[in-house]
Amino acid sequence: LAAKFEGLGTVTDFAPSALVGRMIGVDDLAVGATMAFRRVDLDRIGGFRPIGDFLADDFQLGLRLRGLGKRGEISQAIVETELGGGWGDVWRHQLRWTRTLRVSNPPGYLGLAITFTAFWALCAVALGLYWIAAVAMMCRAVMAWMSGVWVMGSRDVKRYWWMIPARDLYAAVVWASGIWGSSVVWRGVRLRLSRDGRLN
Repeated sequence: LAAKFEGLGTVTDFAPSALVGRMIGVDDLAVGATMAFRRVDLDRIGGFRPIGDFLADDFQLGLRLRGLGKRGEISQAIVETELGGGWGDVWRHQLRWTRTLRVSNPPGYLGLAITFTAFWALCAVALGLYWIAAVAMMCRAVMAWMSGVWVMGSRDVKRYWWMIPARDLYAAVVWASGIWGSSVVWRGVRLRLSRDGRLN
């Protein structure tokens, strides 16, 4: 269940954010374990050695390739990822990702705050603005379904859609926890992040 919970964030939060980013002209997306690029371009940026000390090596790789005048593209093929582990693993993974984003792309990290629909809906409810909360959550549900089911083809969204508001609130808590702290856990090893995203 923990893995399904984390996976909901990938298909109903991360994926639509990436797609909307592309629609508005953001072309600096280079994340994840599946990336394709030309060997000659990798050689031009010095290979993998210059990015070896960075936790966000995918981000750094994309940054350097764009420095060559290259452009990032999102593949039309969907690459499936198998998640595993328990709730503690989910927390450590999400916190690592959040802190990595904070040191790699501070504006992007701050911008994440506007995506926590369930949190802002609760704020609207606390202010007595129930109709705003209802509209926000309805828009969130439609977007999650479009992204998760129609675009990504996820069967889990159909089965676990009821967890999406809780997943949004969880993401807000992880984001707030990522504001401070410089340590991350990677495969059971605690590492320290420098201000520029290198591992110490």
